Amino acid sequence: MGAAELKELKLGSDLVLYVSAPPHGSPLSSAAWVELTERAVAAWQDNCEKCALPAVAVEIWGEREPAPVRQDGLSVVRLRSGSWCPDKAQDQVECYDPARRAITRIYPDAAAATSAITSFREADIEINLIGLEQDAAHSPLSDRVLATLIHEVGHVWGLAHSCAASLDVSCQDATARGSAMYPDATESGRALVLVPSSADLVALRAKYPHLKAELSSRALMALMALMVMVATFKRRSKVHATHVRQGRK
Repeated sequence: MGAAELKELKLGSDLVLYVSAPPHGSPLSSAAWVELTERAVAAWQDNCEKCALPAVAVEIWGEREPAPVRQDGLSVVRLRSGSWCPDKAQDQVECYDPARRAITRIYPDAAAATSAITSFREADIEINLIGLEQDAAHSPLSDRVLATLIHEVGHVWGLAHSCAASLDVSCQDATARGSAMYPDATESGRALVLVPSSADLVALRAKYPHLKAELSSRALMALMALMVMVATFKRRSKVHATHVRQGRK
């Protein structure tokens, strides 16, 4: 469940997620749905120290019609209930796989194909509410939705799944299973991850390292020594110039 498995994805600018109102009859109110999205974003932004993260903000989609899922310059979050199908689906054959609990669509920049890093500025998230309601009720529905949103928001910053055959990392690995980026956020028998793991945050810091240069103690001492040498040279030059002027008098 999640972003297209491209080699290196990176959010190229600040982004606003427009949260579309839940469908009529949803067990989640509009306020609860927005709050869960905000909590999912904050789970990453508030816990990643020394990260130079592009900001991801959450706003309410103000239109009556649901926010469209398409490449249009707007990043949206949609909760689908009653139908787990793309906006343009003509019949059930064109619908999503019912086993998928969420999908994040990443829209790479036009010039990304020629770069080692695939940057993007737009992403749409769709959540399968019916699928989450059908999961084993080992936890409240709101927690299942939150865990799913945290996973998908991780994709919005370009994080890949914590395990996959292509990564040579087994999904039975304890670190992979404890990650918010584990492929199935609500897998039966696995505890929900409602806060990114330390491994998740290490991966995020590696992708968005802090830009402030930090001098080592040895480099700082060398810089201070150089400054002393320059100051001494200037002082001696000034004294020498004074002596020369006095000698000419």
